[in-house]
Amino acid sequence: MGILKGALSARRYRVVGEPPSGARALWADTLTSHGYREPASAVRREETVGWVHAENLLNSDFTDMDRWLVEPYAHFALRMDKKVVPPALLKAHVTVAAERWCEEEGHSPCPRSVRTELRDQLEDDLLRRTLARPRTSEVVWNLSENWLLFQSFSERVNTIFARLFFQTFGLEVHPDNPLDWLDDPSLVRGLESTGATLHSTVAPAEDRPHVG
Repeated sequence: MGILKGALSARRYRVVGEPPSGARALWADTLTSHGYREPASAVRREETVGWVHAENLLNSDFTDMDRWLVEPYAHFALRMDKKVVPPALLKAHVTVAAERWCEEEGHSPCPRSVRTELRDQLEDDLLRRTLARPRTSEVVWNLSENWLLFQSFSERVNTIFARLFFQTFGLEVHPDNPLDWLDDPSLVRGLESTGATLHSTVAPAEDRPHVG
């Protein structure tokens, strides 16, 4: 549970819109339905995305609300997995396979169409034997004040997070600029001139609210 331990850098969002009456009772189901699922194909090249428990990336069942909802905070994580075959390794396998093909067929060089077919076959085989690389980014959502922290600065990851959050809850998230917290316009202008960003650096764990 990295978001609850030590110093933390995170992106802060405002949650826009009011959840419908009784929404909390529905969130266990909608989080589970949008939870992470292992891909059906062992050679899937596309990224697999879904929600998991913050303390266990293998758990995507949110039926027990006491494990992730401690009023007024919800605590869960976005999991993103992708299988990747190192390009240099794939290239080496293709070279060996192409040389073998030339020896067996008595033909050199190996035609491009054959190399392409060999490459696809070898990549599928290597993907079957490759473990996906999981990446998790935690979420802490203050339900009463409608703000949340997301533990990633990657623009791509944040875009995926915002999209899945809307699909799950029907609510938008908008970046919360720390400069908006200041009351002194001259101080805001001075900080903007230094290149201040949307990123928030959050206090150490002992200064943050207890979430579970």
